[in-house]
Amino acid sequence: MFDWIKDQSKALYIARPDQASNELVWAHPDRSIPRGAKLTVRSDEIALFFREGQFIGEILPGTVLMDTANIPFLGSLIDQFTGGNQFITELYFCKTSETQVSLYQSSLGQFTDILSTNLVNLYGGLEYSIVVKNPKALILGIGGQNINTSDSATEKLNGRVNNVLRSVVGQLSSSNQITDITSGSKTEVLADAVQQKLSEEFLQMGVGLMRIMNLVISLDQESEDLLREFGKQRADLRLQEMGAQAATQEGFAEYNLIQGQRQALEGLGAGMATGNSPILMGGGLGGGGLGANLTTPPRSRVTTQSSSSRSRSGGAAIRGERKFFYVLDGVEQGPVSPRNVALIALSKNISLSDLQVRSEDDAPGDSFAAEYEPLIRDEYNRRKPS
Repeated sequence: MFDWIKDQSKALYIARPDQASNELVWAHPDRSIPRGAKLTVRSDEIALFFREGQFIGEILPGTVLMDTANIPFLGSLIDQFTGGNQFITELYFCKTSETQVSLYQSSLGQFTDILSTNLVNLYGGLEYSIVVKNPKALILGIGGQNINTSDSATEKLNGRVNNVLRSVVGQLSSSNQITDITSGSKTEVLADAVQQKLSEEFLQMGVGLMRIMNLVISLDQESEDLLREFGKQRADLRLQEMGAQAATQEGFAEYNLIQGQRQALEGLGAGMATGNSPILMGGGLGGGGLGANLTTPPRSRVTTQSSSSRSRSGGAAIRGERKFFYVLDGVEQGPVSPRNVALIALSKNISLSDLQVRSEDDAPGDSFAAEYEPLIRDEYNRRKPS
């Protein structure tokens, strides 16, 4: 008996419950409203009446008595079977103040990074705020009579936001590196593009898109590791290229030659002190001995007519003694050490078979493929990425 009295009392006072105060749309659960019930509409909402899918009328903020004398359009909602004491209607409370909606991080799909050409997975999420401009259009346009909770409306809005965000990211990735998009430097560009594409569409659904906030685009862990490894390799190649460029500067090759001779002498001295060094000299330390061997190595001229002879010659040469000219973009440059020739080939992504070189002993124009020179080939293979 007490529960029946309580239910009847609740039926006479109709308002949005406190727990639903933040919902965009709240549907009154009872389609039968007694005549004389008191309807309370909050200052930030509007009440809309429908019957069998047809819009009947609306009530602005305030408290009114549910009677045809106060609200004329209620006459079309009277249930004749109850003697005119009940109104049969679908009643919706629609919030009209600015409402914040969250689109949580979800997959946007796979995109190609224009720098590394790797295929990566992107995730995106954001928050946006809306204001209902046309409550009738919102209810009829988005869900009709199926829009019974705020979730029904926001799910449809979020679906459109997610699709447009995916499209905008795809367009931006065609001309920007993925790391530029995920770094946050393109956040404003993305937000403006999303808002521009959605504003007109949202207005047709009765909603004004006010602002976009906290837009975040991120990589999954596997894609992030992939791009980080690519960046590391690219940085290493850049350092090698810078070293190769520095090697062509005046004085750099000579400095490396002197350093190489010094290290060779120091190594020889240490070996002789332990008794483990080979005897390299054929005479005294004079002009025909060790000094001559280090400063004026025996020269061998090799041409493209005999590649096998080049593989056999120069194998015992001390590294740093011989220098080579190389042809790059049709211009002969050098001379530089075998190490620098190898670095230049690696930094320019040129195979040794395609890089023409000649030693200082060879006549101009008497060049050959760098792969036939053991000193260059050894330096190249030691530094080539595995």
